Amino acid sequence: MLKQGLIKDFANYNEFKSHIDMLINENNNRKAYELVNEVYEKGVFAEQKADLLFNKAFILVLCGDIPAANLILLEIKQKDYLRYCYLKSLMLLEQGEVIEAKLLCKEAIDMLADGNVNNTLKAAIYNNYGAIKRMEGSMEDVLLSYQKSYEFYINSNDKAINHCIYQNLIALYQYFNDTDNFNKYMRIYEILISPDNIHDFFEIHNFKLACLRQQEDKMLQVKQIITGYHENKEKLSEHQLRIFECSTLRMLFNAGILIINEVMDSIEHNLEYYLNMTPRERYFCCKEIIFTLEYSETRAFNRYIDMYFKLNKYQFEKAIRDIECCISELAEYQVYERIALEKEKIFITKEYADIYDFQFVYNTLLNIREMCARHNLLILEIEVDLNIADECLTNIESSDIQLKEMCLGLIDKHVRLAKSKLHKLCRHPRVSEFYLLIAYYQFAINQTEASKEYLQMFERTGINIANYSFMLQSYYYEMKRNLCECRNVIAQPK
Repeated sequence: MLKQGLIKDFANYNEFKSHIDMLINENNNRKAYELVNEVYEKGVFAEQKADLLFNKAFILVLCGDIPAANLILLEIKQKDYLRYCYLKSLMLLEQGEVIEAKLLCKEAIDMLADGNVNNTLKAAIYNNYGAIKRMEGSMEDVLLSYQKSYEFYINSNDKAINHCIYQNLIALYQYFNDTDNFNKYMRIYEILISPDNIHDFFEIHNFKLACLRQQEDKMLQVKQIITGYHENKEKLSEHQLRIFECSTLRMLFNAGILIINEVMDSIEHNLEYYLNMTPRERYFCCKEIIFTLEYSETRAFNRYIDMYFKLNKYQFEKAIRDIECCISELAEYQVYERIALEKEKIFITKEYADIYDFQFVYNTLLNIREMCARHNLLILEIEVDLNIADECLTNIESSDIQLKEMCLGLIDKHVRLAKSKLHKLCRHPRVSEFYLLIAYYQFAINQTEASKEYLQMFERTGINIANYSFMLQSYYYEMKRNLCECRNVIAQPK
């Protein structure tokens, strides 16, 4: 048994490791890190010290603290070069360094002939390699890698569901229009899902929707969302259901359905429950509800106007306090979380302040950009450059000539900065989104030819616009209406 004083006692290391895997699957990275670190520092499971060290570095990568993970990796490199290659490759992908990630992952694969390598690690390495090959567009190699990853995974002692492995394989069968294997592995995946595990439930529910989005049929998406809501709401606890209703609102919104009265009626009936959640949950749930109401048609808005005023009062008076509370409770290594919450603070400051302060917003975004650069988070650094362009976009029609000219210049500057770094990402999944945003910001400042080029680059990725947010869809269709010479390979929504 573990020494007293730990968060929980475990009978053996396998039980402890399964618990850590579960926490990571549920995105509870802080609790996972604190538990691993405590066990490591106290010398419990001393024979597993190398594995504990690897898990510390792995969780730090998931949290975005790349420099801290790198320090641990230097120690791992001396003791377990295979694990070093795998984790360093994963880290490089997080940073957007695709070419370097591929070289290290290939080196790890070349070392797998050693019979001492466990199947869980083999599965992870091949899954990572498949992701890299997909970025290169080598789809046959991707499928082979994901198939090998799946085979090693099912022959491992890993009891936790690896959603990434299942989803990658199933999505590839959909890409190749292999309906038999798509349905076969989707059924296997569904059988593994426990109705008692809310994280697993949301994972497969959202994945099914992602598969439907590729079919370009919005009504089929809406049907799946509503059917999923009816089929699963009875299985959830009250707290889980409240969260699920808010996510259902957002999914319906992105599918083009603004209000489903049954869902919104339930939210209105339980509004006090939402207003008494933890600061983080309260903020994000209230944001989803009020966002949907603000974009709803007049009749629907009037039906829920009392709820709207209560939520609006919360946004003006308490939302910023909730966000600052969340930020104050973060550990230093929770970099991704800190960046996300700092962006939410900007949102509240802009939308619910008496006076718009562009300089404050711009300076805060520059601080976030610096945080990304300091932690070697290239993808997020590019994202923030485009966030700055988006913020400036709201001011290019301003009556303040000085502000307007400054913002036009800043859009050009930060779009150029983003473009200058894109080549490092190869075909990283975020690149398609960046192509679309760059196209739109260039379109907004009358760089027509450059805008057409990047819109065509987005369309050549083959990713359906339905996979993106309402805002990105609106950007896309605005450009399609105005840049008529661009080739139209993606249909308008049904």
